[in-house]
Amino acid sequence: MSATALHQLTLDTIEQCIDYAKLKNWVITDKSDSTPAEQSERMRIGLQNASKNQRKRIGVAIFRIQKKPTMRKINLFFHHIKKLSGGTIDISFAPSLAEQKSLALRKQYLAAKAEMERIYAEYTKAKKEAYGKQ
Repeated sequence: MSATALHQLTLDTIEQCIDYAKLKNWVITDKSDSTPAEQSERMRIGLQNASKNQRKRIGVAIFRIQKKPTMRKINLFFHHIKKLSGGTIDISFAPSLAEQKSLALRKQYLAAKAEMERIYAEYTKAKKEAYGKQ
């Protein structure tokens, strides 16, 4: 695939990823301080200077996103873009705030469950010692 075709496909995939993230209510973090025109130009230059293996990685990441987009695949794609553009495009995605809250609550739940299982094991051990040997 030529660099110009891959550049256009990359731009289309970036738009697709941002639209998908907005649909899923993900938190989009854009740390880049350059304009979109500068970002596009840096990416075009990066794709032209990229090795065949780097182009292949970008192409595979695009294919995977088009097949079934997930947060992990999209973040990996933007990681490759960041490396290729010299850091001018620095976008990452995180779960929505509601999902982050539920993940934190699940973490607390699992910690409490582990503590409960530890205490229950102590209880059964004490019970066996008390009633097991008569």
